[in-house]
Amino acid sequence: MRAGLEFLAAAALLIWAAAPAAATEWIRLPAERVAESAQLVAVGSFGRTAPGEERGVIADGVLWQLTPFTVDYYLRQPGVLQKLDVGVEPDYLPSVAGRRYLVLLEQQRGEWVPVAGPNGLVPLEGEEPTLADERERQFYLRLLAVEKRYPPFGREQGHSTLTWEVIGVVATVLALALAVRLAAVGSRRLRAGRP
Repeated sequence: MRAGLEFLAAAALLIWAAAPAAATEWIRLPAERVAESAQLVAVGSFGRTAPGEERGVIADGVLWQLTPFTVDYYLRQPGVLQKLDVGVEPDYLPSVAGRRYLVLLEQQRGEWVPVAGPNGLVPLEGEEPTLADERERQFYLRLLAVEKRYPPFGREQGHSTLTWEVIGVVATVLALALAVRLAAVGSRRLRAGRP
C-alpha cells in the first residue's frame, strides 16, 4: 500500500513538473494609460536571438527574454540607439520575430520591457496598427500621426561606436603630431651638434 502511494506521489510530481508553463495573464489597460506610462516609444522590427545567445531578466515576477529590436524611429524624444534589446515573454517570441511594432517601453532592472506586457506591443502593417479594438487602433493611429519622429543616431546598445571612432581619430592625430614634433626636435639637435 505504501509503495502505491509513493508511486502516485512521484507520478503526480513528474506530471506537474512536465506541464508547460502558461504565459503570464495580463490585464488589458487603456491605450492612453499605456502611452502615459511609457518611458520610451519607438517603431521598428523584432529580430531573432541567435541560439546560445539568449539573455533574460526577471522583473515584476515575469521572465523576459531580451530580443533584438531595430529602431526605425523614436516618438516623443530622440533616442541614440539603433538597436535595443527589448524584453518579450518567451511565449510571445514566435509571434513578434520579424514583425514591425510600435513599442511602448519602461525600464525595469536596467532593461527595456513593454508597459504591462503585451499592452506595450502594438503590431503594425506599414504604419497602421493592427488591433481588434477599434478605439485603441484609432488612438495609436493618432499617436503615430501626431508625435514628432526622431531617427536613431546609429549607436548600438551599450556601445557608443561613434564616440570610439572619434576618440580613435583624435588619438591617431595626436600621436602623429607628437611623432612629427619629436622628429623635428631631434633633427634640430643633430644639426646643432648635440645628441
